Amino acid sequence: LWNWQVPSMKQLRTTDWGTFINILFWNLNSWDTASTLAGEVDNPTNTFPRALKWTLLGVTAIYVVPLLVATGICIPDIQPGTCQAHSHWRDGYFAKVAFVLGGTFLQLW
Repeated sequence: LWNWQVPSMKQLRTTDWGTFINILFWNLNSWDTASTLAGEVDNPTNTFPRALKWTLLGVTAIYVVPLLVATGICIPDIQPGTCQAHSHWRDGYFAKVAFVLGGTFLQLW
């Protein structure tokens, strides 16, 4: 059922790291804008670090948990008993994972 694989050095060398970093920065954009509200918050020296800690934990869980499930689940390949290689992922892969885990309901949700 689980399909976690350790990437080879060849896979790491052929990864498009520029696109990966660009998407990562785009997803983390606007964390710095919270500082513009510091004057409107009571006791910002205590409130902001606490709020940022909980936000970081929440955002990490929202991104990492589905990614771990999607990368670990085995989507059956054409040949019985084998899993699809990660290199064959395309748009809609998370919907396939949802179907394997929860059927049509979870796939459509």
